Amino acid sequence: MAKKQALVNMRKNLQELEVKMANTSLTNEKAMEENASETCSHMKQLCNSITKARVLMSKVFSTFNFLTIINLRYTNLENEGTIALVNALKNSAPSLKAIEMAGSNITDEAAPDIAACLAAKKHLKRLNLSKNDLKNEGCFVIAQSLEALELKYVDMSYNNLRREGALSLAHVVVKKEGFKMLNIDGNMISFEGIEEVREIFKNCPKLLGPLDENDPDEGDEDDDQELENLEDYEDEFVSVFYFY
Repeated sequence: MAKKQALVNMRKNLQELEVKMANTSLTNEKAMEENASETCSHMKQLCNSITKARVLMSKVFSTFNFLTIINLRYTNLENEGTIALVNALKNSAPSLKAIEMAGSNITDEAAPDIAACLAAKKHLKRLNLSKNDLKNEGCFVIAQSLEALELKYVDMSYNNLRREGALSLAHVVVKKEGFKMLNIDGNMISFEGIEEVREIFKNCPKLLGPLDENDPDEGDEDDDQELENLEDYEDEFVSVFYFY
């Protein structure tokens, strides 16, 4: 009985968001931010208050085809909640235009489910997964799912991305007609990786956000380690070759 009442209350609160979100336009940055701040507070409270019932939450979301914006920034969804949510959204909310899930403790474990949901959202304009921990592994999977979308803004800053992850995103979004901005700041992209990304955007540099908070030293250390591993493998291969 308690679960049923929780579902009823949650549905009522979310339906109230429909009216408030209807006039939101992604082309109006100020309007979107004001609307997100005002109308999504209920949604955040719902997610924070039912941490132990994330799967129940996902079942509710699956019935709301009117949603155009999902704003769940800093709601501590973690992988379990994220996977439940995106699986519920995959076959609902056909007009979804913005997904905001920054700072939700999401790792690359949830990336395949996120990618499957994104691939079904052909009209998605904005994707914000910043301040999570998707790393290169998660970025590769998600980047592939973005190829057929109408995206204009992608924020994957502060996700412990390195050179290859940054390049995978850059190659996908730079080809999109009407694309506005890629933010990959605050990651660990090597100096070489930064130059390669900038080369990809050489004909449209304004589409690449600043990289002031990137930590190239960490990225260079990672690249050096990969090079050392490759050299060790080559030495081992040569030794085996001579042995035979």
